[in-house]
Amino acid sequence: MRIFLLLLVGLLFPTTGSAQIVTNITDDSTYLAVSSFVNPGGVCAPPRCVNPQNGIPLNFFATTETVSANGARIDAAFAAVATLNTQVANLNREVSRSLEIGAIAASMRDAIPNAGDRFAIRLNAAAIDGYAGGSLGVSMNVTDSVRLSANYGRGATQNVVSGGLNISFR
Repeated sequence: MRIFLLLLVGLLFPTTGSAQIVTNITDDSTYLAVSSFVNPGGVCAPPRCVNPQNGIPLNFFATTETVSANGARIDAAFAAVATLNTQVANLNREVSRSLEIGAIAASMRDAIPNAGDRFAIRLNAAAIDGYAGGSLGVSMNVTDSVRLSANYGRGATQNVVSGGLNISFR
């Protein structure tokens, strides 16, 4: 690690002298000491400056613990995004199913026999936002005041069935 750090500092802060790690007794900080700079006034990269008398503070660089902690946070963020993507995909699937059911329901109508007829058949279709549904309805007049009906509706992926009994009286 020290060799890597020395090489990194050598590339970032070219010197004509040597570098070594020392502890500054006065403030209890560890520095990478630089014996001489090409620029004798030091090197500044705001908000930090390197003082040529002390060198480069080692806390200027990320520690392995900091990098590991940030990596764990990034992994957690990616996991949260993946979970959100799954939830959005599930929500989109449910919205699509609802629109398809709406199209099927809009197409379903009872077939009503004309006066004097006993049976009736009705075909219907409907569409909503690109989702289509079709249906077939059949009815039978059992008596003049009682009618039975059944309906079957179909969309791209779903079926709907309904039936009914109609009783009329005076």
